[in-house]
Amino acid sequence: MPERILRVAEASLAYNTNLDVRAYQALPDSEELNSLNQLTRLNLETSIGERFNVELFQTTYCIEESLIKHPLCKEPFIEIVKRGQKFHQGKGSTDIEREIAEVEGFEKIQAVLTDPDTNQTKVISISPRGRSSSIYQHNFFDVYEKNPNGTITMSRYTSKLSWNEFYQTTQDLDPFNNIPDSPKDADFLANPLITYKSIEKILEIMHPQEQTMTQMAYQKLLEACAPLIIDYLNTLSTNPGELIAQQKYAALCKFADVYTGHDRQIIDFRARLRIIDTVSKPQELPHLISYLSTQPIRQVATACGLSGNSRGESFSFTSLFRPFSVTEFGLLQNSCTDCGGAENHFHCP
Repeated sequence: MPERILRVAEASLAYNTNLDVRAYQALPDSEELNSLNQLTRLNLETSIGERFNVELFQTTYCIEESLIKHPLCKEPFIEIVKRGQKFHQGKGSTDIEREIAEVEGFEKIQAVLTDPDTNQTKVISISPRGRSSSIYQHNFFDVYEKNPNGTITMSRYTSKLSWNEFYQTTQDLDPFNNIPDSPKDADFLANPLITYKSIEKILEIMHPQEQTMTQMAYQKLLEACAPLIIDYLNTLSTNPGELIAQQKYAALCKFADVYTGHDRQIIDFRARLRIIDTVSKPQELPHLISYLSTQPIRQVATACGLSGNSRGESFSFTSLFRPFSVTEFGLLQNSCTDCGGAENHFHCP
């Protein structure tokens, strides 16, 4: 499966449409298009979920030769995590300790869940918000559980807990954990918890964040956004310029805000309904995208705060979202069988 070619101008870049453009330009042949479309769609849906603080993300992994793999990736998932860590370190990361800890933590998760004797065991990885200078500003925890059919389900929950509160929960979930007193974010990531408690009990202890979008609402939002997502994918397959991809992505974010009532400019109910109705009309979609992409877009708050522009809004294609983990950098990198991820190897478009 082709991976995106990643050239980063700043270490804090998380989701950049330019990377999508380059990935599609680097497609070796049309047979790989379906796989890349699936991965890109997953990335878009995840970014929408992050924008609205969805209460839960889920993904399913498989186990092959004692290694955890994602169905969309040919290589073991640990290799993606490692590659992301090495790449970001090479780009001057200021989160090196945390990112190395993430690799160490996933290795431990893999060791537990691929053990044939593992039964009814759940592994919890706590990912607290980083320090103020960190690019990792999400506060969440992942719960890994092996299913009867041998697959692994990972469920991600946002959380409102502080570092100290996270530490207190570790004693209830796994009294034999190796997390030290007064832990750093890296300590949580390097030492996943092992528990036999039910999901319900885990959530009771971990207190998922209250102000979140439900899964049902999130699925309805994705259904509403589907025409824009499909249009974005179709546009990428025709090798567009980077500006066009940015405009399409901006329109997607704007529409999602309008649909959910989060937009700050288009607040009239009838105007919102007209936009929501128009998105399902193929002949009118190009005009709608052109309009939405030129409008101010709500900036999702980050630890760096909001910066205004001349229209009283803040928007940056490179700062809408912050990465959850080094996995995202690993997925973005090129890892073809010819170059093995070498940084000095590029595919001519």
